[in-house]
Amino acid sequence: QVKIPFMNLLKLAWTTLQKKQLYLQKADLAAARIPLDVLELGLLIEVESSEDAASDTLTFKHLSVQEYLAALYVASKVSTSAEEVRKIATKENVRAGHLSTFWIFLAGQLNATNV
Repeated sequence: QVKIPFMNLLKLAWTTLQKKQLYLQKADLAAARIPLDVLELGLLIEVESSEDAASDTLTFKHLSVQEYLAALYVASKVSTSAEEVRKIATKENVRAGHLSTFWIFLAGQLNATNV
């Protein structure tokens, strides 16, 4: 039963990327029905706090990890047509350079499904 929490993690990566949100709270994982065990995958890391207490703030290990997971989510939800990708790009109001790595990952995922 790993598939559903992992897909929820992919969706969380996409929704937070759209909002340009780099930091999450453990409560965000709970709200997305993602168990804290996901931290063991090493995709998310806890942000160190200056206090001795454990931090509730998380971030993806690197922005490119968040972009890759988001691209996996979007690729799993769209048809592989160029028209569908164009619709997403238009809806997201793609600007030069904004989410460029995400779009490269998405193109690769869609190309891989067509091979």
